[in-house]
Amino acid sequence: MNSRNPSLWFLKSPRPPRQSPLAKLLRLVPKIAAGSLLLALLLGGCSRVTTIQDIKNRPRRWFSTVQLQGTVGDRVPLIGAEVYELKDPTGEIWVLTNDAQQSSPEGDPSLNTGEQVKIQGTIRIEEITIARQTTEEVYIEQQQLIEKQPP
Repeated sequence: MNSRNPSLWFLKSPRPPRQSPLAKLLRLVPKIAAGSLLLALLLGGCSRVTTIQDIKNRPRRWFSTVQLQGTVGDRVPLIGAEVYELKDPTGEIWVLTNDAQQSSPEGDPSLNTGEQVKIQGTIRIEEITIARQTTEEVYIEQQQLIEKQPP
């Protein structure tokens, strides 16, 4: 093939056929779908149940909102709020809730010792100083009671 032969120019640099805007959009659909799926998986990962041990080992690693599942232990009533111990197979953590946040999806406002619950809450870290010794206490501020099952 002679590069100077004008009759063979189309063999050297073929041009792709012109595509309509709709055809271009249809080529992007799989990429958009894959991106949407990835975003849904990332956001859906936020709703996975976290273990208490994971939170206690590295409380600053987690986003502020987590979901926990476990058994209600000791309860301490406060004015307009309550603190209860939540236990799962990996450990225990204290949960602070106010009366409005404590209502279950069924509308029952009270938690009882031994009930199985699933909650969504914010990780809080409080520094406590006693006799010049400072320690950090990790607890959960409950945002929502997702599920409650009797003992």
